[in-house]
Amino acid sequence: MSKPVVPSESPDIQGDHPIVAGPEKSEQSRPRFSSWLAKWNFRHLLRVVLGADDTPHRIALGAAIGMFVGLTPTPLLQTPLVLLVALVCRPFFKFNVLAAVIAGQITNPLTSLPIYWGEYVVGSWFVGDGGVTFERFSDLFGNQSWGEWWGGAKLLAADIGKPLLVGSAIVSTLSAAATYPIVLKLAKNVQKRHGHGNPPK
Repeated sequence: MSKPVVPSESPDIQGDHPIVAGPEKSEQSRPRFSSWLAKWNFRHLLRVVLGADDTPHRIALGAAIGMFVGLTPTPLLQTPLVLLVALVCRPFFKFNVLAAVIAGQITNPLTSLPIYWGEYVVGSWFVGDGGVTFERFSDLFGNQSWGEWWGGAKLLAADIGKPLLVGSAIVSTLSAAATYPIVLKLAKNVQKRHGHGNPPK
């Protein structure tokens, strides 16, 4: 006579001892979810910028100014700098401040390190290498608190200051120049598709 099958001893039968497979599945799906979330955030912010109640020119100009400010080595100061630029430039010309603030967030805790390192490398091509390795560079911009960042910045300013400033000036200027026509065309297409009238100047 064959022995009876005990449910608790079989891994394939869901009884009093459930199969433990949930955590592994969730861990595998987590990177895919994070990637989807990042894409959704970018698309959502792009819709906000392009759908702003303003002229395409002001939207594009705001995005270009925000891109320029965001690519300068001024972590945590992008939004105040954008607002300051808007205040100073107001007597001469206007731009969409919301578009500028959103575009200025191109540098954030996830992107600032690779962007600043790339700008440092570009600046080194023109003014010479400061001799700073990526590990040392990442130690500076990887600090979380403002006090730690400022303390490290003072120690490394002599090494990274000139190459980083030159590189950021080049990268931010070229990026802002490319941002304006791209956003201008996209904003015109969005307003034409949705039948938006031109806001008063």
